[in-house]
Amino acid sequence: MNKYILKYRNNEIQYPSWLATMNISAPSEVTDKLSKFIKKSELEYIDIDHISYYESICNHFKKEFNVSINPNGIINIPTTMYGVNKIIKFVTEGYHKNSIAVFSPIFPEYKLNKRVSFCESKLIPNLEKNRYEIDWDNLKKIICKNKISAILLCNPHNPTGKVFSLDELTKIIQIAKKYNIWVISDEVFSDFSNLKFYPLISTFDYKKIVSLYSPSKTYNITGIRSSYLISYNKQLNEFMRDEISNDGLESPNIISVVSTILGYKYGSKWKGEVKTIIDENVKLIKNMFPDSISPEGGIYFWVNALSNIADMKSDLKRNGIKVSLGKKYGKEYTNNFRMNTVDSTRNIEYIMKHIKEIDDVIDTF
Repeated sequence: MNKYILKYRNNEIQYPSWLATMNISAPSEVTDKLSKFIKKSELEYIDIDHISYYESICNHFKKEFNVSINPNGIINIPTTMYGVNKIIKFVTEGYHKNSIAVFSPIFPEYKLNKRVSFCESKLIPNLEKNRYEIDWDNLKKIICKNKISAILLCNPHNPTGKVFSLDELTKIIQIAKKYNIWVISDEVFSDFSNLKFYPLISTFDYKKIVSLYSPSKTYNITGIRSSYLISYNKQLNEFMRDEISNDGLESPNIISVVSTILGYKYGSKWKGEVKTIIDENVKLIKNMFPDSISPEGGIYFWVNALSNIADMKSDLKRNGIKVSLGKKYGKEYTNNFRMNTVDSTRNIEYIMKHIKEIDDVIDTF
């Protein structure tokens, strides 16, 4: 069992800062109740319509963002990437438009979809304002010159941690309406935002919006794979339900469903503690790497190192450290790396200390 779990946390890597998960324990308020449910229940097929799954999601959006969600638009999906890939299939299949506009640096998992081309509009770092900005002229140019079927939005953005403002989202929707294209919004870390977060699906009246969420990401139980999408487009929802059924996934995982309900009901206190951990670690990292832009949300820090971080890979490994190398996100990001901010202060300081030491050695040559 340990070898399986430690696939990402082994004897060589004691500081797994590249993981798309948190390096802390999941909320006991959730896991204890989940454990009791498993012990008491017969783990059979589940009829999702007869439990409080949809109600828990609607309550979460009302409590967290003060917005209302129509439960009829909620569809349980196996994973967020499953949903993203199926949605891309829907918005491109049978059309001549087979390109997706994205903001770079781009989350590498998106690029695994080989059926479409990804046209990247680079987010512009503004160190003076300590935030990333959209190059609007470039975005419009990409949409005009390519057969774009959708804008794929990651909000908070992975890896930069940018949270898109209401003004930015309004302009994105205006562009989407003008060119009659979809907006696919991956909002898996929307619960961790330093700025006011605007769920796209409940903020704008546009039938070509679809948003995706992952409670298992929020509550650090990623192995359970709990995700859902929200869409008010009848054609897309019918397509998704057909695809899920055709893939033999029409009966949701009962543990996934129950963990969502428990997380949204009992995980608030723990989530507040995580936000405090993120805030403290962001300050530490920013002090060590002042030329980096602090994240506005999510659980990562997109660090701008002094040297090519890829040159440090073997040295970091010898010290039990692994970070997410910038070159995975694009060739021009070889001096960047993505670092997890949900970790102990001791671990954060250890990782940064060794990166600085190795960087100083590289600079002497």
